[in-house]
Amino acid sequence: MSPVNKKTSERLKFLYRDGDFSKIFDYLASRSNNARETKLDRLAWITGLDRSKVTAFLRALQELELGRFLVGRKGYPSRFEWTVALISVGQVASGESDEILTDDLVDGADDDMELTADQVTYEVPLRPDVKAKLTLPANITRVETIRIANFVRGLAVDVTEEGGR
Repeated sequence: MSPVNKKTSERLKFLYRDGDFSKIFDYLASRSNNARETKLDRLAWITGLDRSKVTAFLRALQELELGRFLVGRKGYPSRFEWTVALISVGQVASGESDEILTDDLVDGADDDMELTADQVTYEVPLRPDVKAKLTLPANITRVETIRIANFVRGLAVDVTEEGGR
């Protein structure tokens, strides 16, 4: 485990303010397992962002020396090889943590490991002290994600200043 230097932490928090990048950081923070490698197309698919935005994100992480962005060649996909724990990168960016972990990477793990199961569980940070768990099909469609988003939107409770409904 190593503390993030102040410049890296500030840069991650700055990047988090970009609405599109925050989607990626939130996904990273919500994962239950770290990985040595993340494929560009998988991040684009999960977040609904276009490849150019995800590429810009991964290049920014490379500039911060959190890993290495590899452009796909000869049939290999474009991907990011992590030198740190990806979950902690998302947590530092969102302000949930002050440390980027380096000692909890799983040998040989990559994002495809999550795709082998029929379902994937995500931890979604709602508040500093509250996380929600969401279990979804590994091959969820965009229509299904819209249905879930609309359902969750309907659960919202407006709270008055006195703490009542």
